[in-house]
Amino acid sequence: DFEFWRELASAPRKRKTIHQRLVCSRAIMKSSKGKAPANGTIRPKKTTQTPGRREKPKDPVEVYCRLRPLKEEEIESCAEAISDTVLQITPPECSLAYKSGHWNGTQHTFKHMFDANAGQKEIFDTIGFPLVEDLLQGKNGLLFAYGITNSGKTYTMTGEPDQAGILPRSLDVIFNSIADVQAGKCVFRSDGTNGFDVFTEAEARFEQQRNMPKKVSARVRSEQPEYGDLLRIPEPRRVEHSLDEDNSYTVFVSYIEIYNNYVYDLLEEMPFDPIKPKLPPSHILREDSNHQMYVSGATEVEVRSTEEAFEVLYKGQKRRRVAHTTLNQESSRSHSVFTVRLVQAPLDPSGEEVLQDKSKVVSSQLSLVDLAGSERASRTNSNGERLREASNINAALMVLRTCMETLRDNQLNGAKRIVPYRDSKLTHLFKNYFDGEGKVTMIVCVSPRAGDYDETIHVMRFAEVTQEVVVDRPQTVRFDLGLAPGRRRANMLYKAALREAAAVVSEEDEGPPAAVFNPNAPHPYTLALGVLCVQKYISDECSSCSLAEFKTILENRERVRTQLVDDLRKKLSAFRLQLLAQEQELGELREKVGQLQGQKSSKDKALKEAQRLKSVIASQDEQMAKLQAELEKAKSMRASQDRRVSQLQGQLAQVTQQREILARTTEMYEVDKRELEQELNTEREQIAKQHQEQSKMRKTMQGFVSQEKQKFERLASQMKARERDLAVKSEKLRQVTELIRNSPCATRTPLRESTQENTPTETPKSVKNASSHIPVRPKGRKRSLSENWLEHKPHTTVDNVGLLQPQMKKKKTLAAPKAKHFKSKQVDKYCLQHQEEDSEGDVKTELYKGQIVHTRGGGTSVQFTDVEVLRHSNPHSPVGRPRRSARLAHQLHEGDGSDLSSGESSLEYEGEEEEHTDVETRCAVAIQGRPGAQPAFTHARLVQ
Repeated sequence: DFEFWRELASAPRKRKTIHQRLVCSRAIMKSSKGKAPANGTIRPKKTTQTPGRREKPKDPVEVYCRLRPLKEEEIESCAEAISDTVLQITPPECSLAYKSGHWNGTQHTFKHMFDANAGQKEIFDTIGFPLVEDLLQGKNGLLFAYGITNSGKTYTMTGEPDQAGILPRSLDVIFNSIADVQAGKCVFRSDGTNGFDVFTEAEARFEQQRNMPKKVSARVRSEQPEYGDLLRIPEPRRVEHSLDEDNSYTVFVSYIEIYNNYVYDLLEEMPFDPIKPKLPPSHILREDSNHQMYVSGATEVEVRSTEEAFEVLYKGQKRRRVAHTTLNQESSRSHSVFTVRLVQAPLDPSGEEVLQDKSKVVSSQLSLVDLAGSERASRTNSNGERLREASNINAALMVLRTCMETLRDNQLNGAKRIVPYRDSKLTHLFKNYFDGEGKVTMIVCVSPRAGDYDETIHVMRFAEVTQEVVVDRPQTVRFDLGLAPGRRRANMLYKAALREAAAVVSEEDEGPPAAVFNPNAPHPYTLALGVLCVQKYISDECSSCSLAEFKTILENRERVRTQLVDDLRKKLSAFRLQLLAQEQELGELREKVGQLQGQKSSKDKALKEAQRLKSVIASQDEQMAKLQAELEKAKSMRASQDRRVSQLQGQLAQVTQQREILARTTEMYEVDKRELEQELNTEREQIAKQHQEQSKMRKTMQGFVSQEKQKFERLASQMKARERDLAVKSEKLRQVTELIRNSPCATRTPLRESTQENTPTETPKSVKNASSHIPVRPKGRKRSLSENWLEHKPHTTVDNVGLLQPQMKKKKTLAAPKAKHFKSKQVDKYCLQHQEEDSEGDVKTELYKGQIVHTRGGGTSVQFTDVEVLRHSNPHSPVGRPRRSARLAHQLHEGDGSDLSSGESSLEYEGEEEEHTDVETRCAVAIQGRPGAQPAFTHARLVQ
């Protein structure tokens, strides 16, 4: 500034112009007094935009790529890093692209390419450390980990205890950098609307005591993995030149997950109910007054060290949804977002506490997003809940890709398409980053396994689209409040001087008491305003803009000066009160001096005890030397064990080769198995077809049998009707014969002659008709010597032991034959055996014989050709009396030469008749009938 004024004095031509501008600015300030707007800020007049004004600088989305190393069970690789920025992917033979004819490999370019040998520290130095620097400068940052399942995304973000990832190293660097400028606990508190309130140190201590967390015992700390088992190597780096020493900083962390397109807080405390556990509630997304998206009601925890941040991280990871799939044993089923918010605010003019102005509080955040891997249901064999999770994961990633493509088209082609942020909670939450509110970085994790080629090529296409999207470059936050720089350092020097003065006074016996120099008391002065650089606001290019901006600066300085004066008066009055209080405490301190001298003797005793402890420490040093020697022995033993491990690794390689051979053999067996299964399925289909044909033939035979049965029933009914007719005619003939014989005017002629004369007129016709309808039975029994018989003999059939037996040499007897027995080529004859009891109680056996004929349609039919009837009677059963009509008919037909009209013959006949017809002595007429038929025979008593 001194050189500027000297140059101004030596340049007469510029002096007049600058003087005019200063006069103009003073006139504007005088005219604006008392006319400030309601909100207390003076807005400059709007000026037209100059053609040469530059737009906001833009940066493309930084896309990095990391190649995961091959595992032991993975043999073939499809990806290879050929340079620091290029990745080459070659389709393997098992991929769909190779089978469809795409055999050539593709090359993809990234901002940086990490091969399989890249370590976690190298990745953090390239990707994570610049994001931490931007966070400390008040800029927002977003880091995506994108890739298919089992590609190393979670390992890259969190890592392992001995190989920390981006997230743990970022926390180490943040706390290493703000260790000297960190604000007290509870000075900043969340207001619930994505903002923060600021409190004094006294209010913060009161709030801290009220919300004091419960102490965790040593036993619990040793049992919990986040306390006892976590052994990691911290990151020693820190950011040197990105911090403002006159600001105070505080770190808040939050941990959420997006599961099935619902947002859940992983840090939310839920009451535990073992009987009826409750599901965690979902949260909604809101927009604050600055149009920033945030999760409403999410828990934000203030952490003051890396250890506290790790406790919060592991608490959330235990609640995160992880499941076992075919491709990954611990597959993430949700998108997790770990957010680090850095809150900063300037110190007051004294440099003692944070400025009590909420509008001066600035927060910047770094969001580390571990996206769930995209997967195909056909490869993971998922179903049920796993299938629903996979579909929601793929839908969210597809919306993210659609948003990137829309942004690229709008930027390259000047289109005004609406970006579908609201289609997914993932894109809706981070829409501000893509609209220019922060830096966007993506690391693409690639699996080199040959089976993952088809999914990996889609990831590469998405990465190419993302690299073409550009976002606004974030600006560094600067607090231009008019306060002098170096307030914190001046306050520290002041307190150091007070401590030195107190030490000097305490050594003197008669000097002022040390309590007068309280190192914790604020200094009684305020620092002056900073030097105003006028040259920065006066330029020839845009005078109106510079003057308006210069006017605003002067008004701010005037307002700050008024505040500083008021603050100075308050501190002077406070300093006077402190002096009075210290005068009162002076007497009390002198009394305490005597007590301190008495305590001095006790300190001498403590010194002797310290000497004794030194001797104990020396003995412990000797023990440490012995332990060091034992450690050397352990190292030698470890070397021998390493050699043993190398031998075992060689054996393991041999076993691996044998395993590969067995795998190939197993694959061959699997191919043979599939072929045999196909043949088995073909045979099963043929058998099923045969069963269908047999069932169809069975139904056909059943219909044919029912038809034949009805036919035989009709024939039997016709035969019974004809027999009844014949019996009626015979009875009529008998009665006519009796009338003729008993007639007094009848001529005496032999019975044979009358019978012979009458029979031709009546009987031949009926006999002829009966013989024409009754089937003629062939004489004799046909003998089958070479036929194969199928004998159908029901279970109810009674075996006869007679001499006359059907001769069937080759036969197969079945109680209930089926359709398949008729289709057999081994039988060509069929015999159905049926038994029933006749009217006299004797057994009647009927044999229905037929020939089995095979039809053209594949079925069979039976053509009945013969019926044989066998009767069996009991010789011991009483013989029934001969019917009268039967005896008369026998006499008429046979003729014994006697005259029926002679008395002797008549008497003999009557006497013989009375012996057999006891019923006729009491009845004149007898009726004989059969079951189910009308009476057919009528016996009339002869009267002499």
